[in-house]
Amino acid sequence: MEKSDKSEILFVGNHSLAHLEEYDGKSFQTYSFVQPGIREVSLPFLLHSTLGEIPCASYEEAVIVQSTIGWLRSSPGFVLVGDPSEWLVSGTIKAALQAHNLRGVLLIYPVGMAALDLRKEMAELILLLKKNNIPTYLIRNPKSFFTSLEPQVNSFVHSILSEGNLPETLEYLCGMPSSMELN
Repeated sequence: MEKSDKSEILFVGNHSLAHLEEYDGKSFQTYSFVQPGIREVSLPFLLHSTLGEIPCASYEEAVIVQSTIGWLRSSPGFVLVGDPSEWLVSGTIKAALQAHNLRGVLLIYPVGMAALDLRKEMAELILLLKKNNIPTYLIRNPKSFFTSLEPQVNSFVHSILSEGNLPETLEYLCGMPSSMELN
């Protein structure tokens, strides 16, 4: 698959969506899990900002991968932004690796007790990204990172992936940006 110069950015999960309030009026692709209320009769689903509702029987990684892989196969390359402690993020990453269209990952530093409980799973996810040579960065201070982004986020992410221009709020974890690949 030929990689384009610019990537779409996909904000995955509740933690990354919480930071989009800073960009009121701008449109981004988002992907979230929706669990209907107790009194609602509908099944849970995944909600993509442009594709709409995608059936998903439960909030389990294997089910998320199975529900996500279909639309990812026809999707252009993209950069994922999300919290690795959320199953939706790890499931989407694994589906994108199978679809061969993950251009990079910006992981939001996980917070709370859930992050402590999932250290092994997060380490395995980062090792998977390293094995597949996906440029991966950690956003340690999400508030500072998201408020410092320039208005043209696609060009900002492109400069990180292709030129290696890292702001202070990002920490390089693994993978090699395409401009740094050895011939």
